[in-house]
Amino acid sequence: MTDQDRTTPLIISTELPCRRCRQILYGLSVTMDCPECGLPIEETLRTSIDLESLHGRALQQPRMVAIAVIAFALSTATSLGAGVLIPLIIATAAKGREGDLNRITERLLDQVSTLGILLLIAAILAAFGLLMSHRPSRQFDAETRHVGRWAVTIGLLLLSAALTWSAVMVGSLQPGGGFDPALLILFADLVLGLAAIAGIIALDGVLRVIGARSEQYRRAGRGVQSARPMVAGIVISILMGLGGLVTLESSSPAMLSGPVEGILFVRLALVVLLGVGGIYLLANAAWATAPFWRGPWRFDQVVGRSLSESPASMADDPPSNDTG
Repeated sequence: MTDQDRTTPLIISTELPCRRCRQILYGLSVTMDCPECGLPIEETLRTSIDLESLHGRALQQPRMVAIAVIAFALSTATSLGAGVLIPLIIATAAKGREGDLNRITERLLDQVSTLGILLLIAAILAAFGLLMSHRPSRQFDAETRHVGRWAVTIGLLLLSAALTWSAVMVGSLQPGGGFDPALLILFADLVLGLAAIAGIIALDGVLRVIGARSEQYRRAGRGVQSARPMVAGIVISILMGLGGLVTLESSSPAMLSGPVEGILFVRLALVVLLGVGGIYLLANAAWATAPFWRGPWRFDQVVGRSLSESPASMADDPPSNDTG
C-alpha cells in the first residue's frame, strides 16, 4: 500500500441512511459524525453490513440466511408456545375439582389435537430453515455443525406430535375404558419439553454464528445468554410433569387439590414465562439478521476512497479493522 493510499480517506459511496435519524450519509468520511444527529458514521456502517465482509467473506445470499435463522427461531418459539397448552388445560380443568380425572382427560382429548398441529408446524419450520441454510453453497454452515442438532429437534417434535395424535385415536376408539389416553398426552408433553431444549440449544448455536457476523446482534444484548436459564426452566417443568404423571398413575379417584393443584399452577406460570422467552429469542433473531435484509452487503460497495484532498479529508484515517 502506498503512502497516498494511507492518507486517502474512506468515504460512504452509496446512499447509506444514518441508523438513528435516517440522514443520507453519501460522500461523508467514515470517521465523521452524522451532520444531523451526531451519531458516528462508523456506528451506522457496522450495523449496515455483514462484518465478515470487512475481510472479504461476505455472505453471497444474505437474505436466504436471514430467512433460515428466522425459520429456526419461529420453530423454537412455536414449540415453546405449544408447551403452554397441556399445563393450561390440566390446571384449568383441575381447578376446584376433586377426583375428576375423567373430566381432565376429556378436556385434553377435546383440545389436544391443536397441539399436534402446532408441533407439526414447528417441525416444518425447522426443516425449512435447514433447507434454506444448507443450499449447495452451504455458506452459512459449511461444516454442517447444526444439522445434527436440528435433526434431533425435528425428530422429537414429530415424536411428540405422533404421541398426541395416538392419544386422540385411542380416546376415540376406546372411550371410557382400556388404555388411558391421558398417559400418552403426558408423555407427549414430556417429549415436547425435550424438543424445546434441543431447539433452544440448536438456536443458540445458530445465533452465535450470526453474532460473529452482525454488530447489530451484539447490540441486542446477546440473546443467547437466555438459553441456559430457559433450558433450566424447561428441566424444572419436565420434573413437574413427571410428578404429575406419577400422581396420575398412583391416584385412583385422584385428589387434584391442595399442594397438587398448587404445583399445576406453578408449572403453568413457568411454561408461560418460557413461552415469553421464545418470543424474546425470536425478537433477537430478527434483530440479528436485520443487516442481512439491507444492501449493499460488501464493504467495498458501501465505502470508497475519496479523490479529493481537502484539509478535512486528509486528516481522516481508515478504520483500524479495514484490511483493504
